[in-house]
Amino acid sequence: MSETKLTPLQKYIFDYESDISNDVDMKAIKGLKNADDVYDYYAYERGWEDDEDLEDDLNNIYSQVKNKFN
Repeated sequence: MSETKLTPLQKYIFDYESDISNDVDMKAIKGLKNADDVYDYYAYERGWEDDEDLEDDLNNIYSQVKNKFN
């Protein structure tokens, strides 16, 4: 899938994912429509909610997306 066909929110998450991971899941990113989708993706699909080391990152990306795109 082309990066150019992403919504602004999806592009933001794509850039974030590219910074933190070598394995960007474009299918998952293309399914993100709002801040709650982003939270669910990182909390449940990536398992960040129950990881003390990543819980702050989860809250930070959720806040950023919520403030920027809602």
